[in-house]
Amino acid sequence: MNDVVVGMESTGHYWFNIANWLVDRGIDVALVNPMTTKRNKENRDNSPSKNDPKDALVIADAVSRGFYTPFSPKDEAFRRIRVMVTNREHWVVKSGRTKNRIHRWLDIRFPEYRQAFDDIFSDRSLATLRRFPAPSDLLQLTPEQMVLIWGEYMARPGGVRGKNKALELQSLARHSVGDTTALEEDKWELRHLIEEYDRICRIIDEVYFTVFHLLSFNEAFQAMHTHNTEVKRMTKMQSMMKLIGKLARMLVAMAKQGQTFSIDKAQLPLAA
Repeated sequence: MNDVVVGMESTGHYWFNIANWLVDRGIDVALVNPMTTKRNKENRDNSPSKNDPKDALVIADAVSRGFYTPFSPKDEAFRRIRVMVTNREHWVVKSGRTKNRIHRWLDIRFPEYRQAFDDIFSDRSLATLRRFPAPSDLLQLTPEQMVLIWGEYMARPGGVRGKNKALELQSLARHSVGDTTALEEDKWELRHLIEEYDRICRIIDEVYFTVFHLLSFNEAFQAMHTHNTEVKRMTKMQSMMKLIGKLARMLVAMAKQGQTFSIDKAQLPLAA
């Protein structure tokens, strides 16, 4: 056979190396959407059963009828950015799961806590969760001691606001209905959850460097950053976060459509 097309499902990562190996040797590779094979699998023999010969037949049939996407390796720069964006998405998901576990901890041990903090991941709240998270911990301290401990984690922990927050937390602690069984063991868990949350946040923050680079050298992103801060009145960090999302969406669109970066398309929202 002199004219060969190799079809495969784009499932997980198992296809990636063999696809590159085939393309390097001049063999065309066609990727079939897993949903296409799933639907056609039942149509072939009226059964959702799965086995290797049947899967191969379904994939070959989809390719022969044109239901595929041609595979071509991306440029190195694009692949490097895609890897970084994929990694960021992974850590954002892990961050959400860790936050949910911290919320669960408070729901069980100190359900009144959120009355004192709208954002339980603020600096003052995280300092509280690190050092005196349970109602019994709070009632062993004076407001002045709490403010002093907050000072280890915050630049401006005291003042009227700090003392009032300490008094509010102690008032909530006195009437808390939180469970106190095996509290020390649960506090051990919370300590490690906070450490994990901090670690994940540091990893996610590293992604900002990509946007910093784009702001330094890319005219389109410079213009969008200026528009966000001067016209939309965003803070610089808010603009950064928005541009990270913009970058991710652009990469996905470029990958799906097989297009290169276009300054005109990137600045369409500004023109509108």
